[in-house]
Amino acid sequence: MARLLVLQIATHTAAEIIAARNLHPILGRQLVASASSVPLNIAEGAGRFGRDRRNRTRFRLATVFVRRLQHYRIAYGSCLEAKTTVEILVLSGRLDRGTGRRWWADLHRVGGMLWGLMKSLQ
Repeated sequence: MARLLVLQIATHTAAEIIAARNLHPILGRQLVASASSVPLNIAEGAGRFGRDRRNRTRFRLATVFVRRLQHYRIAYGSCLEAKTTVEILVLSGRLDRGTGRRWWADLHRVGGMLWGLMKSLQ
């Protein structure tokens, strides 16, 4: 099964962030939590549309899309939170600018892709 590109980028970025989790006692944990939440919610949202074709009423399909949208919204919010945490860590000198820019750019790209997914479901 082909994985969504947005999920691949979010997973890769979260893995990098987790590897560098000792940036700050509080903000480091916060960054790991928010960055990890992004791919987890994308995966859960993407998995909301099963293969079972029985009971595919219009109401059931609408419910599936609403739940998928909800997970993408949570992922988007976590993405914004992670971007802001990266900015704070760079400005405070806890994270070097090069790494911060790369993570921020990856998170920004993921956020844009999530925005597009959310708009397509509305």
